[in-house]
Amino acid sequence: MDTLHELDPDTQSVFLAAFLKNLTGVELSEEDSLAHWQRILAHRDEMRERLGRAVSVRTAAVEYFASTNLLSNPVLLDYRELKRLRHDASTDPLTGLYNRRFFNECLARELARSRRYLLPLTLVLFDLRNFKRVNDSYGHDVGDEVLVKLARICAEAVRGSDYACRIGGDEFAVLLPQSDPQSAQTFCSRIVQRFRDEIPQLAPDVGLGLDYGAASYPGDGETVAALFQAADRRLYAEKRPDQRGGGATEEDLRQDARASAAPVEARAGREPELKRKPRLHERVSLSGTGAYLVLGDDFGPLQVRIMDLSSGGVAFVYDGETDLPETFTARFHLPVLANLPKIPAHQLRVQRVYTRQLAKGVLRVGCSFVDQERGELAHA
Repeated sequence: MDTLHELDPDTQSVFLAAFLKNLTGVELSEEDSLAHWQRILAHRDEMRERLGRAVSVRTAAVEYFASTNLLSNPVLLDYRELKRLRHDASTDPLTGLYNRRFFNECLARELARSRRYLLPLTLVLFDLRNFKRVNDSYGHDVGDEVLVKLARICAEAVRGSDYACRIGGDEFAVLLPQSDPQSAQTFCSRIVQRFRDEIPQLAPDVGLGLDYGAASYPGDGETVAALFQAADRRLYAEKRPDQRGGGATEEDLRQDARASAAPVEARAGREPELKRKPRLHERVSLSGTGAYLVLGDDFGPLQVRIMDLSSGGVAFVYDGETDLPETFTARFHLPVLANLPKIPAHQLRVQRVYTRQLAKGVLRVGCSFVDQERGELAHA
């Protein structure tokens, strides 16, 4: 303000016109700006005497213009504050990555753009294996350090057009616009290798690992839900008992990439053909086959779609309106397919192992079969 008063009146009026517009959003002529500025200062003195405390120029200016009906929508934030609020609203405070809400917005927007311009798009989901053991054995400070370091690895690996997000406690997602399955293969192998090199030594002896699943448009689906389900299915395939430590090998990624790149019509409209007999507890995808369960007990009957099946358990999706108990009965209705995993009976008792939200109002539930004779869980 001292510098302002040292300027000549013409320079003051030019500055004040721009300053008051930025401060309050009110457009004024240079001549009117100088007159209003003097009134704002006088108004600030009046407010200070009336309130008995210091009053900022911004508060006095907004109150003054509002009282003169020149200010219909008071602007209380400058650009830097508004930018900071926008950043905070879309950012995870611990890792600095984008948050789940921003991720959902970006996925919908980028998928729409890919459809419009016929561009590829890949979604990658990452999940830390045995992360709870890190917190239990080494404390939450070390757990936070693991999350922050994984976030840094993701942030350093992405391009300027990509989005790296933390979508849950130990769950991360990366959106790769204009990336096909082969590009995603290179990206995932780079993330996994850096993870192995830098992070497990923070919490040794707990089996800390990184699992992931990738899905590409249009090969794996043409909707948000379809892409998320495909990536989620591959992610949980990494978590089976015979899983490879710390993520897939490059050969595994190449196989997934070739499968994802296959035309949609090559996999649509017919039942899947299984080329070999699945290994014990290996999961077989039944998505798109019409396979379903009828859940029973006190809350049933409730019909749900089967996503994948093994001799040890089953995963299905449903709308989430009904609260599922810990254990319940499930009657299987399966297509006639060769080499499906053998299950003991068409109606079994199952126990929930995990529940994950795929999209708004849509849940994926994984269950293990209960040995009805001994009352124990089957290996899943």
